[in-house]
Amino acid sequence: MSEEIRDSGEEPVVAHPQRKDLESVALTRFRRLRQNFSLSLVNKVVTSLRAWLINPFLILCLGPEDFGVWTALASINALDQMMDLGMGNSLVNAVATARGRGEEGRVGVLASLVLRKLSMVTLVVASLLAGLSLVLDPSRVFVFIRPENGPAHLALLVILGTLVLSTPLSVVEKVEAGYQRFHYIWVSQIVANLTTLSIFGFCWLRHLRPGMAAIALIVIGPFFLARIVNWIVFFGFLAPHLRPRREYFSSGVDLEWERVNRTGWMFFILQWSYLLCFSADYMIVGNVVGGSAVGAFACVSTYTAAAGILPTLLIQPLWPAYNEAAAANDYAWCSRVFRRVTLSALGLAVCGCLGLQFLKGFLLPRFAPGIPISQAILLAAFAGVVLESLKFSLNTLLNGFDQLRFLVITHVIFFVLATPFKVLALRTNDLVSFLWLRTILTLLLLVAPAGWLAWRIFRENARGRQGS
Repeated sequence: MSEEIRDSGEEPVVAHPQRKDLESVALTRFRRLRQNFSLSLVNKVVTSLRAWLINPFLILCLGPEDFGVWTALASINALDQMMDLGMGNSLVNAVATARGRGEEGRVGVLASLVLRKLSMVTLVVASLLAGLSLVLDPSRVFVFIRPENGPAHLALLVILGTLVLSTPLSVVEKVEAGYQRFHYIWVSQIVANLTTLSIFGFCWLRHLRPGMAAIALIVIGPFFLARIVNWIVFFGFLAPHLRPRREYFSSGVDLEWERVNRTGWMFFILQWSYLLCFSADYMIVGNVVGGSAVGAFACVSTYTAAAGILPTLLIQPLWPAYNEAAAANDYAWCSRVFRRVTLSALGLAVCGCLGLQFLKGFLLPRFAPGIPISQAILLAAFAGVVLESLKFSLNTLLNGFDQLRFLVITHVIFFVLATPFKVLALRTNDLVSFLWLRTILTLLLLVAPAGWLAWRIFRENARGRQGS
């Protein structure tokens, strides 16, 4: 273990970063970022290989139409980021801020209070879903599921069940993220991906054709088990002094907890707005055009998303680092890192798109057999990937600066204005127009306002440094 997380059973005493040499603190952040980048690269490579290798097998097992149904159902996993009511991401901010201020003694208390709240949420949601399942036919909610498609109903049950049960366990990942110890998360996900890939490889070698419900268990089950193991290893052995404790559950509500709770609700609204803006596109395509169109949309999205792997790896670990640096009033470090990482991410995204375009004749027939994907659809999707790298970098910066209200407002505006145009574009059964329209609206309504706010924050802090 490092000096920051010690298996001592005592709360670590860390000096306030402002009392340290800022260059030393910056070097420590860079060292953590490099470590996180290395393992996240391995995780992304394994995740992409899993998708590329099992995608043709799933199409073979399910057929193009049921594959589209499965893709739409699997997108429900995006709710994993919403089930915690935003408290998980709020906990990340609180842990990073506590580290920046040298107040790590608060981490265990805040983690315990968040766990208590998420446990209550799990009980309520599980009871609600159990009641609805008795009175409501899933095919009325998910119109792309035929009433006679029993395996799809079972797959939906598996997805929702693991989603609800894993919510309290996500506390460990949020504490690790706040400490910028993403490598614990990446290792558990790498193991889960390899397990899923191994099971599908066994099925392929044995000429087995699992149904949709079995596929749901194979895809989701290892990640659920990995989260349990991660909890046991981190809180049980690596950092027992950060483990949520029963005596903390009854801790009185203070200003810090109220701030975490308030920030959690802001994250919750932001997550739902993002879900409605982008992740729900699978549902929109399925409901407007049909299951086969979802399959084409999913394949082109997954194929072109490979170009965004390296940009995502560069940007993702920066959120708690920005928050910690801002708590220590080190905006100069944030500015330097933001410029370098954003330019690097855009360059990597463009290079990735060019590489996929060059290799499309070899890769696409093997990745999406039997599903037609035109050059026009690819170009529109590539443009969205490049813009997503810029948007993700800006959103990560603003998340680290606690500018959640601004992000919520812009995403709500995007959803209200963009959704009718998306549906109108799909009415003509034209995925090309749909993808280009989404990219243009993202640039105008999300990227441009976020860029303006980031510029304003850096300018105001630069003036403050000059004045002091």
